Amino acid sequence: LTPGAGLGDAAAQATADLTARDGYLLKYPMAAVEGLLHTVHDSTGLPWWQTIALATLLGRVVLFPLQVYQSRGAARMTLIKPQLEAYSARIKAGYSKKTGAGLDDAEVARLEMQQLMDRNGVRPWSTMGSALVGMPVWVSFFFALRKMVYVDGVGLSEGGMLWFPDLTQHDPYYMLPVLSGLSLFGMVSLGDAGQAGAKPDAQQQMVKNVMRGAAVVIVPATAWFES
Repeated sequence: LTPGAGLGDAAAQATADLTARDGYLLKYPMAAVEGLLHTVHDSTGLPWWQTIALATLLGRVVLFPLQVYQSRGAARMTLIKPQLEAYSARIKAGYSKKTGAGLDDAEVARLEMQQLMDRNGVRPWSTMGSALVGMPVWVSFFFALRKMVYVDGVGLSEGGMLWFPDLTQHDPYYMLPVLSGLSLFGMVSLGDAGQAGAKPDAQQQMVKNVMRGAAVVIVPATAWFES
């Protein structure tokens, strides 16, 4: 038994266990996704692979304004990053003194930093908005599709194309997992357009390297997943 096959079997069992329970966490988002897929499929008459692609595109379009908002927020934060780092250093220095004067200095620096962010329209959590909203959406897509494979049986076995005509089976040539890994690696390497030209700090570079590693790991991890 190969590790990839084991991961695929484990994921299938997890999906079966998930859908066997009433009230599971993603019950309603999954139902919404499945409803969308069936609506697109029934109204357009497209094969399932095109239906899934079109539904994914619709999801991207819906989330696009949030992505733009996040990118603009990242761009504004990049512009004032040197000042933010200077204020952060002042705050740390003030607290490190452990005196009343030091605490006062830290508070003044904190207020000035907040005023700087307000003037520039920077919200600390704005750069995470797309991830916080998008992740549940795409996780719901993932589990809804697996439920359609293992529970509902809606004809995905005949809805593929080219070298993967059966969407309930894994890609025999592993091209889809490789393409997924390459696309993730490319997106991580290109980064957010709002931060173009900005040099990432140590923490940002570490996150980027972790995501690049995830792009490599995703290939064997999903090799036995259904197409």
